Amino acid sequence: MAEPEPSFVRAARRNAFWRHPAMRGLLTLLALALAALLMLQIALQHRDALAARYPAARAVLEPLCQRWGCTLQAPRELAAVVIDSSSFVATDAAAGRYELRFALKNSAGHAVAMPLVELTLTDARDDVVLRRVLDPQRELGAAPALAARSDWGVRTPVELAGVPTVAGYRVLAFYP
Repeated sequence: MAEPEPSFVRAARRNAFWRHPAMRGLLTLLALALAALLMLQIALQHRDALAARYPAARAVLEPLCQRWGCTLQAPRELAAVVIDSSSFVATDAAAGRYELRFALKNSAGHAVAMPLVELTLTDARDDVVLRRVLDPQRELGAAPALAARSDWGVRTPVELAGVPTVAGYRVLAFYP
C-alpha cells in the first residue's frame, strides 16, 4: 500500500498544472474570446447610438444585425428632443373645435427617433379633462426620425365633443 502524498506535494503538483505554458495559453485565449464576446454584446446593445455617432460603424453593424435579427434605427434620445413651441387655440370653442400646434427640435448632432407626443387638457382648477397620445409618424405624417439639429412642426385640428371647458394644456414628448 502506497503512502499518501503530503499536502505540500499535492499543492506543488496543482500549481505546476496551472503554470504550464499550454494551460496559460489556453486560459489567455479563453479570456480574449470572452472579452470579444462582451464587446460584441455591448455593440449590439448600443447599435443605434453607435451607428448614429459613428457612421462608419454602420457597415459593420448592418451585417451583424442581419445575422442576429435586429434592426438599425435612429437612437431614442429624449434629452436631445425639445418642444420648441406649442399652442392650443380655439377655432370654434362652442362646437368643440381647436387647433394644436407644436414644434419639435433635435438639438443633437445626429438623427434621433421621432418621439410620441402627449397632449393633456386641463380645466380652470388644473384638473385633467382629457389626455391623448399622438403618434407623429402615424397620425401626423412625420418622418421616423428627426434629422440632426432640425425642427419639425405641425398644425392639427382637435375636436372635443362633450368635454368640459378647456382652460389649459400641456404637451410632452416621450418614448414608449
